[in-house]
Amino acid sequence: MGRSSPRLFYSGFALAAVAAMMAMLAWIAGWKLYWLWFVAANIVAFVLYRYDKAQAQREGALRVPEVVLLALAVVGGIVGAAAGMYKRPRHKAQKLIFRAALLIGAAIQAWLLVVLYF
Repeated sequence: MGRSSPRLFYSGFALAAVAAMMAMLAWIAGWKLYWLWFVAANIVAFVLYRYDKAQAQREGALRVPEVVLLALAVVGGIVGAAAGMYKRPRHKAQKLIFRAALLIGAAIQAWLLVVLYF
């Protein structure tokens, strides 16, 4: 990885993956921006949570920083983060900060749905 920090690397990866999925879904399905973001962020959140769990089981492996996982949950990847956390083997499910991030993310998504569609 060289001099690059894991936080910067995984943050950039998450943003690039979400943007690429949004572009693909926009081209294929023609969805609205909110749904593009919601679906892409959830897929990326799930993949990164499960990847981090796999890395946690390997000694010395590069882990996804917790701040990246938390940010994905809060900014729209709530379903993917929850699925990644509670799928067996569980990952980060016992940490209060991650459960709080799920609640905050759920509140933000509920508010956005109300503002955008009602």
